Amino acid sequence: MSPAAHALDRRLQELRSEQDAFVARIAHLEADATYLRLVTDVNINGVTAARLGPAVAGLAELREPLGVMGQLVERVGAARGWGTLDDTVATALFAQLNSPTIAFPTEPQGVTPHRLLSLVGDACAGVEGLVEEVATVWDGIDLRLRDAQSEAHRLAGALPEFRIIAAAREALDGLAGKVATDPLGTADDLTTVESALATAASAGDEVDRLSDVMAIARQTLSEVETLVGEGRNALALSRAEVTGVAGLLDPVDPAVITGERGLRPWLERLEVLVARGDVALASKGLESWTALADKTRATAREVAEANVRPTTRRRELRSLLRAARVKAGASGRAEDLLLTDLFRRADRALDVPCSLESAEADVEAYLVELRRTPTPEQARRTASVPVVTAPWTPDGETPQPVPAPGGAPINGHHPEVNGLHPEARREVSA
Repeated sequence: MSPAAHALDRRLQELRSEQDAFVARIAHLEADATYLRLVTDVNINGVTAARLGPAVAGLAELREPLGVMGQLVERVGAARGWGTLDDTVATALFAQLNSPTIAFPTEPQGVTPHRLLSLVGDACAGVEGLVEEVATVWDGIDLRLRDAQSEAHRLAGALPEFRIIAAAREALDGLAGKVATDPLGTADDLTTVESALATAASAGDEVDRLSDVMAIARQTLSEVETLVGEGRNALALSRAEVTGVAGLLDPVDPAVITGERGLRPWLERLEVLVARGDVALASKGLESWTALADKTRATAREVAEANVRPTTRRRELRSLLRAARVKAGASGRAEDLLLTDLFRRADRALDVPCSLESAEADVEAYLVELRRTPTPEQARRTASVPVVTAPWTPDGETPQPVPAPGGAPINGHHPEVNGLHPEARREVSA
């Protein structure tokens, strides 16, 4: 047999085998229960109809070209016959099998048998894939729906304000009725819902973290409000009690806290975002809020400390002056005329309204005089008067007078000093 005749015979056998295989494949597909349901149910719609219709139509378009190819193969086979064939005839017949002689809608110049079989294979694979996908959806969609509904119910209880969960539950309510008529669309929608529920579940951990941050933010806000109030009150008190003082600061504007764009309304809006599950936006907003709150707190603290400083210093001077007076009494200078005069001047200087500069000078003058060693005359005039405790007698009798130094009676008594009860004895000053 000539090489050309051998090639022709091999090509005829390949085409017949592939054609028979595709015919059997299409017959098997058309006998599939899922395929029959899809192509016979007039209620199929949505995504399923949109994907299935063109695929089935494309396969149906191949039936006629496939029949034409079969006729071509049979005609060439008949011309081949069973005897020997010279190369010229074999080559001509082989050319017929490889020429684009088969009409096809999308290719005006026609297609070869080989190209047609490739198109049939692609069309069959497309329809088979859709049928298998639909069958998989119908087999497992009910379980997926139940699991999604259970998860949505759980999350709704844990995160009741999450809008994404509410939307997912609403979508789930309508999916069960779509399974029969649009299984592919139902599967797509369910995948979206499952993704949303997974996002909500993972956002729950972020909500817990943001809730902790919100608690800290509320504490910060409370501290800011307290400092602002302290700064305002301290300013009023300093102006009322102290005159001529420098360094007082204007209080922080309350609008920074309570205004429409203030810290408190802003924090309340962020709390709503956290409750709704808008964690990304809430997290970014909290970072900005915290930065402004920290800056406001630092300013409010500076104002409060500056405005309270004059009245604090006035109280410190008053305490210092009183402590110094006690020390003067302990050192025997309580009746010192100069100290007494200086004390009165310093005390009057601290009365409201007070000039801190004058008060500082008057208190310092008193302290300087107190630290100075008294003169002998001052020491004599302020010497301590001796105090003697009456003696103790076990029988309740009238105590005897105690002789004073030089024989003079003390308090009209002359008892012996050694006659005092051990617990009542006191040293008698000379």
